[in-house]
This record gives sequence, C-alpha cells and structure tokens, in this order.
Amino acid sequence: MITRTHERASFWNQGMRAAPIVIGLAITAMTTQALVAQQNATHQLPLSAENIHWGFYDASLEPVVTIRSGDSVYFENLLARGLQRLRLAGISEDRFLPSMLNVEEEETVRVGSHPLNGPVYIENAEAGDVLEVRLV
Repeated sequence: MITRTHERASFWNQGMRAAPIVIGLAITAMTTQALVAQQNATHQLPLSAENIHWGFYDASLEPVVTIRSGDSVYFENLLARGLQRLRLAGISEDRFLPSMLNVEEEETVRVGSHPLNGPVYIENAEAGDVLEVRLV
C-alpha cells in the first residue's frame, strides 16, 4: 500500500513538473499564430491613372504597391475597353464611379483595350513561386 501511494505521488509530481512546460508551449504556439495573423496586411489599390496601364503586362513598370507573402490586395478595376463597353451596354453614366470617369479623362495613352491595375511587387518572391489569387 505504501508503494502504491508513493507511485501515485511520484506520478503526480512528475506531471506537475511537466505542466509548466506544456502550458508554456501552448502559449508560445497561440502567440506565434496571433503574430502571424497580425503581420498580414491589407492593401487597397484604387482605380486611378497612376495605377492603370493599358494593353499588356510590362515588366519595366515600377510597382505601384509592395506587399509581403500572406498580405491581401483589393483592386478596384475597370472593364476591358473602359467605359466604352458600359456605354454600349446602355449603362447610364450617372451609375459610373468617379474613379472610372477620372481614369477615362486622365489616361490618354492606350496600347490595347485592357486596363491593367498594378504591377504589385511581392517581397522575397522568386521565379517559380506559386501565387495564390482569390477573386471575390
């Protein structure tokens, strides 16, 4: 009987000595997850003449925004052919956003019909890396 009590006490003491380690590891894991979530930033890329170029992707253009892996970017875009397509579809101009009208007024050089927003530079990205894109 004394042996069993001693074994139980020994087991309990060993468990109590390990408890701070287990709790410390759990807190570290939760803190790390919270820090990673806090580090991911959200960027807005508004529709403007400074952010739009027309027709094709051009690697010589300077990035209009720089992000890190895990960041989100919300793009405000314009349809191919700009407002011309909306006008042809019979959309009333009073429904156009001011940013759409500003891009149409300011942007004069068009090589092609597709307005492209960007480019976006991703820090530490290398050739062959996979880019996750979600259209919402």
